[in-house]
Amino acid sequence: MIGARFVKILQLVILVQCSLVLLQGCNTNSAKIPEDSQEKNNQKEALLDTEIIETSGLICRDDGSFLTLNDSGNSPTIYRLNSDGKVLERFLINAKNQDWEALAIHREKLWLADIGNNSGARSGGDLYQVSLPLSDRQVNLAVKTSFVYPDLPRPPLQMYQHDFDAEAIISADDQLFLFNKAWQSVHSSVYQLMTDNGSTTAQKIATIDGLPGVITDGVYAADQHMFILTGYARFRDNMLNMA
Repeated sequence: MIGARFVKILQLVILVQCSLVLLQGCNTNSAKIPEDSQEKNNQKEALLDTEIIETSGLICRDDGSFLTLNDSGNSPTIYRLNSDGKVLERFLINAKNQDWEALAIHREKLWLADIGNNSGARSGGDLYQVSLPLSDRQVNLAVKTSFVYPDLPRPPLQMYQHDFDAEAIISADDQLFLFNKAWQSVHSSVYQLMTDNGSTTAQKIATIDGLPGVITDGVYAADQHMFILTGYARFRDNMLNMA
């Protein structure tokens, strides 16, 4: 029933070869879709502060600022940016940044998704829940849970040749979804992440066919019952011949 309901409300707009910078790819519970091309053309672009080495997730806040994080191996810090890409605040989290890839506000908490798995060495991922509002005066405590992909094949998986890497979590209708990156296949699998009694399970509920590329983030537009996904073309299908 969950899968059927999800597929019914799933409409997709795929933004291929988009940069996840400020107004592109914001993850928020109140996303709005531009009504005409004029509004789209008026969107602002800005260079990110040099502290933002590799932004891998973005939340648009009601006050016009943004929350973002850096990718794997960097400080476990959430950054608040203004519309010019400048860092306004830094929020340190007591969590390990193994491969942070996404963040979302879900059930009035900030969720950090350590779900990167290019190598194929991981069987799932880690989620961190942090209470809001964040504090810039002390370390923000995080509650960690982990999940395993229910359809994971027997190892070993080959780097960039499997479907168990992800960079997108989306909160929609009080549910949390993960969209995988799908390096190997031509479709993306969607998992519902369910946390209860200190543990998280992932249930595969849908498959999206015919994608022109891999998914790197997304947002749910509640007023239009639409998921908007951002990504880029599959590098194996668009490789430059350097010979």
